[in-house]
Amino acid sequence: MKLKPLNRSYAVKMLKLQMRGTTPDQFTPRDIVSIREALDRERVVGVFSGRTLIAYSIFARASVEDCNQAEAGWNTWKFAGTVVHPSHRGQGIQKKALESHVAFAIASGIDTVMAYVHCENKASIKSIEHSGLAFFKDAFIEDKQDFRQVYKLELN
Repeated sequence: MKLKPLNRSYAVKMLKLQMRGTTPDQFTPRDIVSIREALDRERVVGVFSGRTLIAYSIFARASVEDCNQAEAGWNTWKFAGTVVHPSHRGQGIQKKALESHVAFAIASGIDTVMAYVHCENKASIKSIEHSGLAFFKDAFIEDKQDFRQVYKLELN
């Protein structure tokens, strides 16, 4: 398994993986244009088995609303989602991707790392906790119209 940053050339592969690796209630399907835009403005790490993309994870600058939820300053980034091919789940892939994001945050001088997790997503909670984040609070997320648990890690 090898991790590497992704660029726009991986947009089609990411979309195909997303369609195979998620159910409609997990992610809103995105079109190729919005995936390319995300690749331009966010840190996206791909996980490869040989030359095959088997997972990707997004790490993005937190919005003002995110910073307010985490009671954190403007220099906050968040785990914005990980998609793992169904046949590769349970192998610690998300944990490795999240650890690479935390290492990036430390090297970049980011103050706070945060994540929203649905309370029923035990696998994600375990990966996030192993990456160093701790439960902070429960929060109602307006655009999801649902409750999520907020996790965070203060770095500076």
